[in-house]
Amino acid sequence: MSDQTLHVATVRRSTPGSRAFSTVLAPLIALFGLWLVVRPYAGISGDAILYVGKVLAQLDPAGVGRDIVFSHDRQMHFTLFPPLLTGAIRGLGLAHGAESVAFAAVVVWFLAIAVLALHLAEGRRRWLILSFIFLAPSYYANGFHFGEALAVPRPFAEALVLLGCAALLRQKFWLAGALMLGAALLHPIMALPGFGMLFLSMLERDRRWLWLALGLLPLLSLAAAMHLSLLGRGFATIDAQWWAILQQGNFNIIPLLWNPFAYAQLLTQVATLIVAIMSLERRYKSFFLHVLIVACSGFVLAVLFGDLIHDELVVQAQLWRALWLAAVLAPAALGLLVVEARTKAPAAWIVPALLATAWLPTSGLAKVLMCGCALLLDAMPVDKLAKIPPHYAQWAVRLLLLFGIVNLLANDVRHIAMYHIAFERWHIVSLKLNMFGWFAGLLLFFMITAPNSRKFGEFGLVAAACCALLGLYAWDGRAAFRKQVDSGRPVAPFSAIIANRPGPVYWVGGKNEAWFWLRRANWYSNVQSWPIVFSRRQALQWQNHAERVVKFGFESAASLRPADMSLRKVARRHLSAAGVAAFCAAPDAPSWIVWQVAASDAMLAAGVTPKALWRVPTGSAPEPGQNSAAHARAGRTFALMACHASAS
Repeated sequence: MSDQTLHVATVRRSTPGSRAFSTVLAPLIALFGLWLVVRPYAGISGDAILYVGKVLAQLDPAGVGRDIVFSHDRQMHFTLFPPLLTGAIRGLGLAHGAESVAFAAVVVWFLAIAVLALHLAEGRRRWLILSFIFLAPSYYANGFHFGEALAVPRPFAEALVLLGCAALLRQKFWLAGALMLGAALLHPIMALPGFGMLFLSMLERDRRWLWLALGLLPLLSLAAAMHLSLLGRGFATIDAQWWAILQQGNFNIIPLLWNPFAYAQLLTQVATLIVAIMSLERRYKSFFLHVLIVACSGFVLAVLFGDLIHDELVVQAQLWRALWLAAVLAPAALGLLVVEARTKAPAAWIVPALLATAWLPTSGLAKVLMCGCALLLDAMPVDKLAKIPPHYAQWAVRLLLLFGIVNLLANDVRHIAMYHIAFERWHIVSLKLNMFGWFAGLLLFFMITAPNSRKFGEFGLVAAACCALLGLYAWDGRAAFRKQVDSGRPVAPFSAIIANRPGPVYWVGGKNEAWFWLRRANWYSNVQSWPIVFSRRQALQWQNHAERVVKFGFESAASLRPADMSLRKVARRHLSAAGVAAFCAAPDAPSWIVWQVAASDAMLAAGVTPKALWRVPTGSAPEPGQNSAAHARAGRTFALMACHASAS
């Protein structure tokens, strides 16, 4: 073989396939592994309880189907997701069906944001964009999350909207419209910002779309006046009694009741988008401007027509959820700002450094101050900004980075102080800290800045494989008790006893245990407060039951405000034998009461005699200050008591 032939063979080995894999697929595989680690599967929790419960209600209308969540359902028949989830559960079982759907949601969402990043930038910029999206907080509004690892339709709808945005960047309006329509079939509320992006993009190209939109307003008003489908709710208002219940039971959907930190986080997203619109090159300006308009419009309309006027359709449409798109794409804009700052004077680094620090875990006041300074500096003329001495600018950036690192460490120390006990699995500890954020940041920094060499390509393959294996291993973050609940296997000691006494069950402090383990409707649970915005009758019934469990001492007053995570529940206070008897004597009392004995000594002290006991081994974390070894030995013991005296 000649030297020339050898040279050609060497070039061929190091080009198309291997180079594409090392520069595109390897980073994607590594990022996906890290994405699985920082978005672990928490089981059938959150809104997944409602969607899986809906499947059980359809399979057992006389049992779980009698729960007020499903008997007054005015929400889930507007989406194609429940039939898809039903098929998965029928084919794979309750636990594996829900987990497979949640894993599919994670995969689809990751692929969608990766495609959008590929359309937003080229080369290593795309990895920087993805790294900023992955490492930024995954919540928007008042603690709601995007890209959830749950068996719910939201992540699938979000993924289709993100793919639609990628199509809009390529001016493929018909494809974008089809993707937005698909998102609407899965979750209409999450798809609304996608339609907003589509309309603004078409309006930018042809202003006549505005006249078409204005012409549709009279038709929509007429349809609402005729009470056609959902539009009829547009002329209805939520009365004072219903609104008061929403303010207690589900205040998270009311923007004016959000906590100040939620507004500080919102300001961080808005400030980042404004700076990106003012600073980035032209091809990015209109895209991020549309994101900002859609997010702010949804929020303003929700406040004006929902919080102030109490319009039923606007409140139920939850227009403020358009903020999820800003929460996803504002970190992408920050990544582009960092890339652009590298080509400018040292003073240009101050603005992205201020914004990046505001995105890190810090106080709401610090976020507001940093965003305000970033906006002021960005508004300064270029010649004045250039007058800042380079060494002053460099020190300012260093101090900001130091402030951010100190805040990250303080956040870790705070979590260590709160959770200073042994956890079941190592990765649960990591989720309480930022160790994977640190690791991902270092790895991505290396992958972005390292030279395109053969040696780096080999390292990329090894890193990608390790990250993928790590993510697959650590993705299931459930404790043993949660896995037992998710299994949905009926509790044998209880199921046989309750068979001759029909009716709902009050599982004290429970959520889905009565549905999954006993196949009975809940008499009271805070899960029932989640969809009360869609049904006045359900809201009134939930409020009535909540007031009674508080009155008779089963729950604390915090039960009347279940969405407020800052209120620590002190359940089952002030119990007495007379109070329990009066509670059970009501005509609509539950047939059975189930409670955790270890945390319900007051029930036994009140003279309540359980009919049966059931011990559940648990691998969950004990409460702070509790001996972990004793907790592991004790497990959880539940007691069953007959309640409704009139039941046969």
